[in-house]
Amino acid sequence: MKVYFCINESGLVHYIDHLRAAVRSARQIGRLEPHILFDGDPAILKEALAGCEAAIHRQKSSVAEEIAQTEETAEWRRGVAEGALLRLEIPVVETDDDYVLYCDCDTIFTRAVGLSHLKPRFLAAAPGHNPNEWDMICSGVLLLNVKNMRAEYPAYMKYAAANLGRPAYYDQEVLNEYFVGRIDRLPIEYHWKTYWGANPLAYIVHFHGLKRTHLAWMRDPIRRAELKKLYFLIMFENDGFEYYGKVFDSIVTNEAPSFARLILGRVKDVLRFVFRRARKFSYRLLEEDVPSTFDETSYLYNNPDIAIGVYNGAIRSGWSHYRVHGKLEGRPGGAVESKAV
Repeated sequence: MKVYFCINESGLVHYIDHLRAAVRSARQIGRLEPHILFDGDPAILKEALAGCEAAIHRQKSSVAEEIAQTEETAEWRRGVAEGALLRLEIPVVETDDDYVLYCDCDTIFTRAVGLSHLKPRFLAAAPGHNPNEWDMICSGVLLLNVKNMRAEYPAYMKYAAANLGRPAYYDQEVLNEYFVGRIDRLPIEYHWKTYWGANPLAYIVHFHGLKRTHLAWMRDPIRRAELKKLYFLIMFENDGFEYYGKVFDSIVTNEAPSFARLILGRVKDVLRFVFRRARKFSYRLLEEDVPSTFDETSYLYNNPDIAIGVYNGAIRSGWSHYRVHGKLEGRPGGAVESKAV
C-alpha cells in the first residue's frame, strides 16, 4: 500500500527530521511504499532526505494563486496553507490504486500496517485530542478512497478556496465541514497520539502538538512550565512521550525496533498500558448510576484531559471525576441543559 506525505519547501526546516523518520519507518516497519508531494525543488528534498527512499512528486496546491492573494493574519499563514492543502491533491496525483494512506510528516510507524479490511466511502479518520469525540476528525492520518475523492475534488477544492483566510482554517477544517456526516472511523490505533500514553498495539503514532525536539524540554522545569500552559494535555501521559521519543531515535539511527523489541524494551510502559485497560474493563463492570442532571458526553468534550484519562482507564468516568474533583475545580460542561416547555 502507498503512503503519501506532503510538504512545501519552507516546511523542510521544521519537519525534515520527522519526515526522515516517517519515510524510513513507513518502509521498514509499516511495510508501505512512501510517496511525497513536494511544493519545491525535488533536488532540495532529495538531498534533505539523506538516503531515505521515497517517490517524489513535484506538486503545487491547485489553489496556490488564491492562497497568494489572501491576506495573512496572526491566525492564518500562506506558507502553512500551501503545505497543508497539498494533501487535498492526492486523489488527482494517484491514478493507480483504489485506496492510499496519507500521514503527516511528524508520524512514525511502529507495526506493519494492514488496512485492506477498511473501505471508506470517501475517507476514514480518527479524532483529535479527545479520543472519545468523533465529531471533529484529525487530518494527520487519512485512509482515502481515491476514486470517490477524485469525483469530489472540484467541489471540495472550490470550498477550500472560498474559505481561505479564516482563522486557523486549513485542510482539516475543509474536510470536517465539506464531508460532514460522510467520514468513516479509522481505528485510533492507526492514529495514536503521543500524549495518550505508550500503546504497544498502535500502528501509526503522531507527534501531535509537541515534536521530538521538544521532548528534552520536559525535563527542564522552566520550559516544562511554559509547555504546560500551551499543551496542558501532555502532562497527563508523560510515559508516551518518553516511550515514542526512544522509538523515534532508534528509527533515525536506522535501528528501527521490531514489535517484539518495543515490548521487551519498555516492559514498564506496556504493563502500565495493560493495567489501565484491565482497570477500564473493571470500571464497566462496576458502573455508577449517573444522575439525570449530569451530561457525561458534554463533560468529556469540554475536558479533553479527563476524556483521555477515561479512555486510558486512569479515571473511572466523567461523573466520578466531576463528583470528587471537577465540581470543586469549577470544570465546565456536565450540566444538562434545561429544555423550554
